[in-house]
Amino acid sequence: MIEAVSEVELWSCTLDLSAASHQEANEVLSDDEIGRAGRYRFARDRWRFVAGRHFLRRTLAGYLSVRPRDLTFAYGPFGKPTLVPRSDGARLEFNLSHSGNLAVLAISRGPTVGVDIEQVIPVSELDAIASRFFSAFEKAALSEVPTHARDFAFYCCWTRKEAFLKALGDGLAHPLDSFDVSLNERSPSLIAVRSDREAPSGWTLAHLCPAPGYVGALAAHAKVVTVTWQSRGRCEEGS
Repeated sequence: MIEAVSEVELWSCTLDLSAASHQEANEVLSDDEIGRAGRYRFARDRWRFVAGRHFLRRTLAGYLSVRPRDLTFAYGPFGKPTLVPRSDGARLEFNLSHSGNLAVLAISRGPTVGVDIEQVIPVSELDAIASRFFSAFEKAALSEVPTHARDFAFYCCWTRKEAFLKALGDGLAHPLDSFDVSLNERSPSLIAVRSDREAPSGWTLAHLCPAPGYVGALAAHAKVVTVTWQSRGRCEEGS
């Protein structure tokens, strides 16, 4: 069902935990999450994964008035996490994204949401990547952007596409070039979905500036969305 008007709350944190907080974060993770952390090759990536899951659990637990360790997740066929339904009927939609040392979590009590953030660094093969993954509409729009602004426009496009796919939770069932998004910072929108002509009218995209040097996007299955930032700080800080 498409929500008419909905609120989405965004939380952010940095993922570089202090040594004292690392053990505390580990203690709230499930055995599955600890196993996933152990598969990272580099310690920094492992620690940031642990910090991100701690941040996710701690924030969701605050909404549901439970202990972070007591949350149970289920995963869709393409890996999108959801909360196992509770006996009291409490329900939250959420999605987490991280890049570099920053994580952003989107939470709603209504529409399905997807969020994506990226650290803005020069894209050495921008044209080749756009040619492979962007739609014809998006490639044409990118070609009209002045050279000095093309990296930023590229990330606007990329994060909007990723946020929409993450909200759908269908992975490769929707190729990146099967739908069009805008590139303009001031007018984020889902322009066309070739498998569903009516889809754009039911989705809202929002441009995010989560921190200096980062670009992000939120996708929500609602016609009107109010976006509220709730927290910006270190992962181990209380919410």
